[in-house]
Amino acid sequence: MVFKNTKLSSNGMACATCHTGGGSYQKSFAMPFPHKVEMAAGTYGLNSIHLDEAIQMCMAGPMAAKPFDWKSPDLANLVAFMTEEQKKFAKR
Repeated sequence: MVFKNTKLSSNGMACATCHTGGGSYQKSFAMPFPHKVEMAAGTYGLNSIHLDEAIQMCMAGPMAAKPFDWKSPDLANLVAFMTEEQKKFAKR
């Protein structure tokens, strides 16, 4: 539910806006985290990023929202969901 929740953003976006069905992922998404993520490298100069950091980056960037508290159940749920999405993506 968190993945599709547009109320988390200030602009009507949800994680699903960009990432439904494996959309907007680079080939590197199949690699274990931490790894290079183009948006993190290009925007913030980070050579490698953890999954929870990538989620926070999307919250602050494309979703124009306040990032989750690091101990937030919503962040933990998104990390768990995205870990499963990553497994599906890697099998493609």
